Order: sequence, then structure tokens, then C-alpha cells
Amino acid sequence: MKLITIRSQIQDVAGRWAIQYYSTSESPWQKKILQALLALDTVTATAEDVAVIIGNPTWVRPQTCTECKNEWACVVEMEQPDYESEPVQLCRDCLAEALALMV
Repeated sequence: MKLITIRSQIQDVAGRWAIQYYSTSESPWQKKILQALLALDTVTATAEDVAVIIGNPTWVRPQTCTECKNEWACVVEMEQPDYESEPVQLCRDCLAEALALMV
């Protein structure tokens, strides 16, 4: 399980970018973006700051709860059972409902 927040996405965006794009044959624009992401102050940077660097808002955004289908700034992601399945992401409300079922 892991907690995904807007801040956690900002904190790991450079690593995710590097995994996605960085290789021995990276293009100059990919390297420039990685350098800018690494230079971010991850404590104060905003999702908008990241979007300006990358050129789109998809790398830091609210996540969709698998159960209620609403977007949330904070979800808990359950580990994927295998590489072919999507991870389950649950918001606070749906987690509370799940816990209530156990009482």
C-alpha cells in the first residue's frame, strides 16, 4: 500500500520522468526537462510548476478512486496483484466504508 498525494507526486516526478524517458539515447528536450524537474524545490513546488516544465498537467494530478470514481488529491493505492492488472486506488470515504463493513 502507498499513499498518493499531490505532494508525493511532485516529490517523485523527476524519478518517474527518468524511468519513462531517460536512457543513453535521450533527446536534448528530455534531458532539459529532467534537469528542470531535479532542480524543483519539492517542498514548495506546485502541480502547475511541474506542468509548465513538462508541458502538460498529467504528471501531477488528482487521482480517481476505483470505487466511487471521483477525483481526489489523496488516495491509498493497493499493490497490484500482477503486472497486467490496474492498481486499486481508494479515497478516504471509500476506505471508511470498507472498514465499516468489518464492524
